[in-house]
Amino acid sequence: MKHAMLLSLLALACTVTPALSYFPEEKGILELNPSNYVAAVRQFPYLMVEFYAPWCPYCQTFAPKYEDAALRLTTTNSPAKLAKLDASRYATFAAQLKVQEYPTMYFYRQGHPLLYNGQMEIVPLVRWVQRVSRPGNTSKMPLVMDLNSQNFDSAVRTYPILLVEFYAPWCPHCQKFEPQYLNAATEMARINPNVKFAKVDATQELQLAAQHDVQFYPTLKLFHNGGFKMYDGPREQTSLINWLLENV
Repeated sequence: MKHAMLLSLLALACTVTPALSYFPEEKGILELNPSNYVAAVRQFPYLMVEFYAPWCPYCQTFAPKYEDAALRLTTTNSPAKLAKLDASRYATFAAQLKVQEYPTMYFYRQGHPLLYNGQMEIVPLVRWVQRVSRPGNTSKMPLVMDLNSQNFDSAVRTYPILLVEFYAPWCPHCQKFEPQYLNAATEMARINPNVKFAKVDATQELQLAAQHDVQFYPTLKLFHNGGFKMYDGPREQTSLINWLLENV
């Protein structure tokens, strides 16, 4: 909603432009700024934008991977375009779009923004973009998002109702609970699509797990409008859904 409001305000502020605008490119990636951002979202039905800072080491590591992803999408005739915006140079504009860490990735599908929470690697990124940019594909995000230390805080800020499972791949309780968790996510997408599901591999994200006081697996934590609640009920679909309906 905040994105839509901002785009509308920017559109009113923009002068009339031709039906197709020109955008500078660097290695197949569009270079955006506050003046051409709205035009790009309008012109390209499938557009991914990276908000980066030139001094950010994560952005520096990701830069050649993003360029490679752009090349792969071009050679496979994907309708999606990749773009970038220097969020340190245009800090006020980036803040309006709730960019609080680098890199932050938004994907616009027919003008509607989706936050990319996936791996910052070539193959996962390309596959995700290809999937959500298929004509007729109405899926906006995976039923259960994979979170890590880089995208966790952004996800909590982006989604007002977010349930996170901290798990260990080797844990038999987690293995047994995995299909139940997916089933609950599927059912809640039908009942209340505002409730989002995510998971964190606590064996890989030790510091993140410690920050959230994870002492056993699986641990489930519901983030809701700035606060949180711990789920301590049975690790099965029906109990979890009933608890969510009572608490959101």
